[in-house]
Amino acid sequence: MPDEPLPLFDPAESDEPVTVPTGILTCAECTILIGPGYLETEPFAHPARSGAVCWRCFESLERRAQRGETIPPQRVWDPRQRR
Repeated sequence: MPDEPLPLFDPAESDEPVTVPTGILTCAECTILIGPGYLETEPFAHPARSGAVCWRCFESLERRAQRGETIPPQRVWDPRQRR
């Protein structure tokens, strides 16, 4: 067995975002999928911006609102930050 280091990434793996099946929502706060057949079946409207959230994120956002914390604007992932 050669002593070559393993590559840090798979060159065959795409950097393109994964598509979500039709009718399935993605939580606006975390990575959970929401819809029939998934752990979260019922979406909740995001209290501060557009989109849907899962129950746990909805609870967290409600607690933060009760404490008077502001909800930060949505962050968009930038692949250039992956250095």
